Amino acid sequence: MPKKKPDDVNAKPDSNLPVKKKPGRVTTYSPDIADTIYDLMVEGMDMTEACNALGLNRGTVYRWKDANPEFESLCARAREAMMEKRISNLRALIKEYEDDKTKDPQFLKYKLSLEQWNAERIAPRMYGLKNKTEISGVNGNPIQIQQHSIIDSRNLTQDEREMLRQVLLAAQSREEADEDE
Repeated sequence: MPKKKPDDVNAKPDSNLPVKKKPGRVTTYSPDIADTIYDLMVEGMDMTEACNALGLNRGTVYRWKDANPEFESLCARAREAMMEKRISNLRALIKEYEDDKTKDPQFLKYKLSLEQWNAERIAPRMYGLKNKTEISGVNGNPIQIQQHSIIDSRNLTQDEREMLRQVLLAAQSREEADEDE
């Protein structure tokens, strides 16, 4: 019997050999990994840094977020806590710059600008720009809403037409009386 090539798709593995597990990264969600990611983010790492530190693929973690609403919520809280930690670090950096006048103030300005940009995007509810949109009518007045009813007289019976004529005449005479007063 001829030997089968390893790349032969139809080749069956020899049942006597032990089955090797595929090497790879963690792909199964667990609360322990979620807690570790949370802890790393609270210490100031962003999601990418936390994934790299744990040897996780970011795509896998994002799939976990889609599949587990509680993990998504945990990550949202971690992002906000991460920004609080970063802002705390920035305050310490500002104090350090205030105490030591020999340091370059442009670096501090750059660092503050970068962290402000990050905060606006990572935790927009807390640090984002607050835009308020108001819609109003002419000259800032409330919007006027008018309703118009269109009656197709071709679809009315003779009695309905006569009733409509009387209503319109009554409305017209009331309008004329209001103008006279």
